[in-house]
Amino acid sequence: MDGCWIPQDEVKSSMWRMGFDVPPNYNDNSNYCGGMQNQWKRQNGKCGVCGDPWQGPKEHEKGGKYATGIIGRTYETGSVINTTLDITANHLGFFEFRLCPLLNRRSRLTHECLDQYLLNIGDDLSSTTYYLPHGNKSYFYVPVQLPENLTCKHCVLQWKYHAGNTWGKDKFGRKCLGCADQQEEFYK
Repeated sequence: MDGCWIPQDEVKSSMWRMGFDVPPNYNDNSNYCGGMQNQWKRQNGKCGVCGDPWQGPKEHEKGGKYATGIIGRTYETGSVINTTLDITANHLGFFEFRLCPLLNRRSRLTHECLDQYLLNIGDDLSSTTYYLPHGNKSYFYVPVQLPENLTCKHCVLQWKYHAGNTWGKDKFGRKCLGCADQQEEFYK
């Protein structure tokens, strides 16, 4: 699944678009776990923490081509940040944002760390999911609430897009849109 990216300087795979001296990732709208078949049929739903294929190469993780260690932006503890999401192909589904405070430059980013900080998002900041409106493909502006009690020298903000446009069967055997394993994309 292609079709989305964050046109902001803090996204490591897109920093080159904002003038940072980093390797360009011309497929920065495609951090989708190696594709749906790879993620769900070969890797049992697993995906790298930055959207790389589970089995590798993990170009966006520490030691990878796009993991330069450059901090793209800093934020105030507890602030609401306004994210801009460019959806060039609407796959329905929903967005989530997570945060991981890395202890130091040697720390490895993990799903477990990111899952500790599932962030409130949306206009009223009362939900952890933002559902993509049907049919729209354009820029979406999604407010994200950072935790009040968290400070770190190197936090990683992850945007996860869980698509909802694949047909499949629900638990009762009914065929429906969004009932199958869904493609996921990760950006940080």
